[in-house]
Amino acid sequence: MLGREDIPLDTEGEAQALRLGARFAADRPTVVYSSPLGRARQTAAAIPALQPGVRDAPGLEELHVGALEGLTGPELDTRFPGLMKIWLHQPLDFRPPDGETLGEASERAWSGLEAVVAAERSAATLVVVTHQIVLGALLCRIQGRPLSEFRSFFHKNTAITELEWDDSPRVLRLADASHLG
Repeated sequence: MLGREDIPLDTEGEAQALRLGARFAADRPTVVYSSPLGRARQTAAAIPALQPGVRDAPGLEELHVGALEGLTGPELDTRFPGLMKIWLHQPLDFRPPDGETLGEASERAWSGLEAVVAAERSAATLVVVTHQIVLGALLCRIQGRPLSEFRSFFHKNTAITELEWDDSPRVLRLADASHLG
């Protein structure tokens, strides 16, 4: 289980981040925000922006899995029997010990995203780097779909989802990973 453990990108992740950065080289965003977690910040740092540096986007950290952090599947099953079954089949009922529910993470992430958008209303293009589960929860809300469908918005690492945000957001492009080859 990988939630908020602050680990760096591995070699493959670094290569993906470089390809993402190259994708934005010709059409630089105005500003880049990122989850404060190291792997997201490393990815964001590879994106060239008109305003240098990566800004923190509190609230866009990955789901807090508490006591499950770093456990393998077999370890999780031994220490917390039945919990993985709940995560897989009833994700809205899943509450890891010392962690948060998917609903709590969704509300936290929505508030974080709204704060970034409000702070950057004048930015022509804004990039936000976040994490898989949080992104799925945000897209459920944007698309008007039940939170239980968050897995239907799976993204490869560094895939791009493009939003247009006037009064409310709408998806223009979803999970584009063409830069990965």
